[in-house]
Amino acid sequence: MSTTKTNLDFGTALQTWLDGVKEMSDAMFAEHYQNLTPVGFTTTSGAKFIKVVRSTPEQKDRSVFAFIAICDNETKGLGTVKQGDVMKPATWRAPAKHARGNIYDDHNGLKNVGPYGPAYLL
Repeated sequence: MSTTKTNLDFGTALQTWLDGVKEMSDAMFAEHYQNLTPVGFTTTSGAKFIKVVRSTPEQKDRSVFAFIAICDNETKGLGTVKQGDVMKPATWRAPAKHARGNIYDDHNGLKNVGPYGPAYLL
């Protein structure tokens, strides 16, 4: 997957990605679930990844939506990870292997992301 960094800094690219995810989720709720309040998204920063959590307004139902790599790193389990990689969650605390996009790419990492999270690999 090619990654082309733009002039955006990490914080701006991440916020643009989060805005795109929220817009996609809100559109899905408006079309299919008009009587429900749309979900919200919060972030928690770790050492290597930012965890994006999707939750209902009452915080009753929460799930990990995605992980975003904070910096370039290499791990035994994940291999090489580039800053801005969008990762599908494997568990509440860890991302799955293989990036599904990157917040610096031409699609702002949203090409393989749906209202429920990053896509499975084909």
